[in-house]
Amino acid sequence: MPILAIIGGLIVGSFFSVLVSRLDKKSGIVSGRSECPKCSAVLKWYDLIPILSFVFLRGKCGYCHEKISLVYPAIELTTAAAFFLFYIKRPLPWDIFAAYDLILLGAFVLIIFFDYLFYIIPDKVVLPLIVLSICFGFFYRNHEFINLLTSGLLLGGFFAILHIVSKGEWVGFGDAKLSLLIGLAFGYPSSFLITVSSVWTATLLGLLLIAIRKATLKSALPFGLFLALFSIIFIIFKDETQIFKYLFY
Repeated sequence: MPILAIIGGLIVGSFFSVLVSRLDKKSGIVSGRSECPKCSAVLKWYDLIPILSFVFLRGKCGYCHEKISLVYPAIELTTAAAFFLFYIKRPLPWDIFAAYDLILLGAFVLIIFFDYLFYIIPDKVVLPLIVLSICFGFFYRNHEFINLLTSGLLLGGFFAILHIVSKGEWVGFGDAKLSLLIGLAFGYPSSFLITVSSVWTATLLGLLLIAIRKATLKSALPFGLFLALFSIIFIIFKDETQIFKYLFY
């Protein structure tokens, strides 16, 4: 089963790499064939085997021989690692709560790379998950639904205000929508801990980059990446993070 979890993660990660490269393009993800971004050659099935194709092709396109971006294997390996750790911490059988967490886990991995590459958190990913989280909270977590809804509105509203006041210079509106999702999914106190951890990590990293002259005070950081990363940590290590509930209540 751990091996199957890794294989499943690689397959899903391969699909995520398609989403990252094509999600906001007119061709969408259903129509059209996968092609090399450099020479537009249509890729065969054996060019798309997760990790193995990259290794056998030595990191180069089999048609134009241009280098393949390391982002593609990185997405596949990251998704495989996340799925593997999720299974280790929460082995079968899975209930509907585990299935919901797995969906969120995959979405947060996708958001990490999308925000890293384009500084955008796609509505096509976040908005359906917001609707799903509201429905899931209402029907399956009704005893804490007020907590979830309040947390989402507070966090989302806070970052929305920052976006409006700064005219988009401090945070993007996508960060506000992602914070709304995190509040709806985790509630208090977990969602607030995720947010605080993300802010401090992004701040310290920004200061480090400035110190080594890799960035300036005006340089942008993909804040959604940090929110998604800490969300993944809280999903995988769900049992360990439960202690925070006792500290905050």
